[in-house]
Amino acid sequence: MVNWLSYLESEDFMKNGIHQMLEIYYRDHLRLVVHKTLSGTGPDASGLLEQDCKMFSRREREVLLWMAEGLSSKMIAGKLNISEHTVINHRRSMQEKSHKPNATALVSFAIRNGII
Repeated sequence: MVNWLSYLESEDFMKNGIHQMLEIYYRDHLRLVVHKTLSGTGPDASGLLEQDCKMFSRREREVLLWMAEGLSSKMIAGKLNISEHTVINHRRSMQEKSHKPNATALVSFAIRNGII
């Protein structure tokens, strides 16, 4: 079954659709990447946070990995023992550096460019 989206759909409807698509298609890959990176296991783990691409700081990439896992800013703050405001600042900084308008576009960009 093919679902078509019209230009008349609301922005929130479109964002929700993109988020669902990312969750469906990237869920397993992202969970594996996040697990390997945060646990320090597997051959890919060391390269993900110290990779050649230095567009984002180490802490920004940590925030990005948790964003890709679907955590809210408040939940990420708890995981990283930083304030929610700091998480929001990291996200905003990454969006500015990558010229992406929102979190979904940022995560998609990071996947396409091998950042996560």
